[in-house]
Amino acid sequence: MRSVRFFHKLETTFLYKKAAWISQTNSYRLDFFSKDYPYVPKSTLFSLANYPPLSWAKSLKKRSKIKGPIKLLYIGALSFENTYIREIVTFVRNNPNSIKFDVFSYNMHNDVLSWLQSESIENISLNAFGIPYDQIPKMASSYDVGLVLYKGHNINYQYNAPNKLFEYLVCGLDVWVPKELLGCKAYLNSQTRPFVLDVNYNNLSMANFNSIIEENSVGDNFIQYNAEDEAIKLLQQIKS
Repeated sequence: MRSVRFFHKLETTFLYKKAAWISQTNSYRLDFFSKDYPYVPKSTLFSLANYPPLSWAKSLKKRSKIKGPIKLLYIGALSFENTYIREIVTFVRNNPNSIKFDVFSYNMHNDVLSWLQSESIENISLNAFGIPYDQIPKMASSYDVGLVLYKGHNINYQYNAPNKLFEYLVCGLDVWVPKELLGCKAYLNSQTRPFVLDVNYNNLSMANFNSIIEENSVGDNFIQYNAEDEAIKLLQQIKS
């Protein structure tokens, strides 16, 4: 932590004043940064989202009609304090014939791991070793819904659009995000597939899945979320 404080001091006293480009992942975070460091010129501040490679979208196959249980996917860290893991597991356990839930997490608190193992729920699969990043598209494309489970327990999370939101989208999955995540509001979409829906994880019901079961065709609006197009802004700045 002393090392972190030292380098942050270096940033605030020297590097921020010299930088030609400082970016945050969305406009919310950029505004917070600007208020914290008002001496930084507005001309050096940019939004630069963290999107997956375009190759992920190009590898997407048309999703087939749901014939069996609705398949939910979660990739990422897990804790009781910061995520809705207990709520979604309870919901899945209560709907054993309608839902299947797979978890891939390489960063899981011990109490969560012990609890999941003790529950031993037939329609929940746990992979505690995660999955390599470049293998996500092939694996994820066989699911129906990608879950974002962050509770928004602090400002950093509340005003964040997590990387996994875009990773799920580019794999053709509908995405559920908690209502608390204000940074995801700009991406909500219930008109064209893949959908991005804000849900109340404390009050889930099978009615939430009606749209998924009724219509499975996936449009192409997700292709806009790719790292190559996003990086053009930075490349143009470097060239200039």
